[in-house]
Amino acid sequence: MPRLRLGDWVDSGVNWPVAHMSWVFDAIRAVVEGMYDAIDGVLTAPAPLLLAGILAVLARWPRGVGAGVLAFAGFALVDSLDLWDRAMSTLALVLVATLIALVVSVPLGIWAARSKAVSATVRPVLDLLQTMPSMVLLIPAILFFGLGTAAGVTATLIFALAPGVRMTELGIRQVDAEPVEAAEAFGTTPRDTLLRVQLPLALPTIMAGVNQVIMLGLSMVVIAGMVGTGGLGGAVNEAIGRLDIGFGFEAGVGIVVLALVAGGMGVFGSASDSTDLADDRFHTAVATSTDLRVWTRRHDFGAGTSQPSLHPDGTGGWVLAYEKDPANHIALRHCPDLAALLAGRSDRAFDAPRTLSGCAEGTPDLTAVRGDTVELTGHYRAGCATDRQLRATLWDFTHWQARPDHRLDQALLAWGTAGNIGDRSRIALMGRPLVLIEGQCLRNDFGSWSTYAYDPVSGRADRVGLRTPGGSGAFANPSAALITDPDGRPALLVSVFIPKEESAPGESGERVYWREL
Repeated sequence: MPRLRLGDWVDSGVNWPVAHMSWVFDAIRAVVEGMYDAIDGVLTAPAPLLLAGILAVLARWPRGVGAGVLAFAGFALVDSLDLWDRAMSTLALVLVATLIALVVSVPLGIWAARSKAVSATVRPVLDLLQTMPSMVLLIPAILFFGLGTAAGVTATLIFALAPGVRMTELGIRQVDAEPVEAAEAFGTTPRDTLLRVQLPLALPTIMAGVNQVIMLGLSMVVIAGMVGTGGLGGAVNEAIGRLDIGFGFEAGVGIVVLALVAGGMGVFGSASDSTDLADDRFHTAVATSTDLRVWTRRHDFGAGTSQPSLHPDGTGGWVLAYEKDPANHIALRHCPDLAALLAGRSDRAFDAPRTLSGCAEGTPDLTAVRGDTVELTGHYRAGCATDRQLRATLWDFTHWQARPDHRLDQALLAWGTAGNIGDRSRIALMGRPLVLIEGQCLRNDFGSWSTYAYDPVSGRADRVGLRTPGGSGAFANPSAALITDPDGRPALLVSVFIPKEESAPGESGERVYWREL
C-alpha cells in the first residue's frame, strides 16, 4: 500500500503562512509579549509578602478565610524557596493565555450554543486539540513565533482553549426554558435575552470552564518552559537537564501552589448556591425547574424573609413581595428583568409600615401591577391576637394604604374558624376567579389548618378536600397556578405546607403537586 504523505502536506500548509504572513505573526508576537511584560511587571513590582497578602484576600473572597490563609502560606513558601520571580512569570504567562482563551472561547461557545451546525463543526476540532500530545503543539508555535514567550503562550492557549468553549456552550444550553420563554413572551430581543437571562444563568458553568482553562494552562507551563518562557516551567526543565531532583521538586511545589490559588479564584462565579439554614429562620428564595421535581435555587433573599409572592409588571420586570422580620411587616422589591430577579438585584424597594396592627402584618399576595400601582392582599394580627385579612395598595413605591377585608374574614368565620385566617392565593379556573385561603379551626393548633376556596363574587367560601398520597390531614399556606406540565399539557400546580402535627410519614413541610387538566 503506498505511503500517505500526510506529513508533507502539513509541512506545505505551514510553510506557506511562515513565508508569506510573517508580518502577521510578528504583530501577534508583539501584542502577546507586551501583555506578558505588563502583567509580569505588575506582579513583580510589590514586595513579595505584600502581593501574597493581596492574592490571599482575593482567594478568601469566594472560598472563605481558610482558603485565604492557605494561599498566603503557599506564597510565603514560594518566596522562601527563592522562586518568587519565576512564579510570577509563570502566573503572568497563564493569565495572558487565559485572557486570550476567554476572548476566543466564550463567543465561540455562545455561537455553538445557538447553532447546531457550528456546534457540530467545532466539536471534532476541540476533540483534536484535547487529544493531540501537548509537545506537538510546540512545533507550529516555534515555527510561527520562534523561541520565547509568544510561542509558550500560543501553545498554552491552544491546549487550554477547548474547555472554555465546551463549558460556555453547555452552560447556555442548560439554561431552563422557562426563563427564556418568559423573556421572549415579554418582547425581549434575542440579544437582551442572551445578555440579561442566558449568560447570567450560565455563569456558574462558564466560570467552571474558566477554572479548567487555568488548570490546563498551569499543566502546560513545564512544556512551555522548553521553548524559553522561563518561570517555574523553565526551572523544572533546568532541573531535568542537571538531574537535580531537589530543585525540580521545589519548582513543582511552586506550580502546585499557583494551581491551588489561581484555580480557587477562577471559580468565584460558581460558588455554591446552597443556603445555610442553620440559623433556624425562614428564607425566601427564587428557584427554577424543568420538570417540577428537581429545583435549582437561584438566589436567597436572606434570613427572616418568608411567604413570597411574585407578579410581572407588564414591561419585562417583576414585583416581589414577602413577609420580613424583625418587626413582621410586608416588603416589596422591583426587579427590572428576569435575570435581575434570579440574581436578587432590585432597582426599587419599599418596606411597608404597619398601620392595622402593632404586632404583625404579612403573607402578601400580589393581585395586580398597573404601572406604578401595586395591589395586594395580606393579613394583620388583629388585637395582637388573631390573624385577619387586609387589602393594600402601593403607589410609586412610596405611598402605602392598607385596610381590613372584613368580607373575606366573614366567609371563613361562617365555617367556625376560631383561629387564624392567613395566607391566600388567587387563581382563575375556567374564567371563574377563586381565592385559596388557609383557616385555622382551633387557635394555636397547627393540626387544625384547612384550605378553603373563596368566591369573591358571591362572598362565599367552601372547604377544599385536599388529599395527598400519604393521607395527611392539615394544609396551610396554599398557592396555585395554571402551568404547562413537562409533557406540554395544561396543568394545575398547587403548593401547600403540611404541618407535622397532621402529616403522613415523609410528607411534612412544603409540598408541590400538579394535576393535568
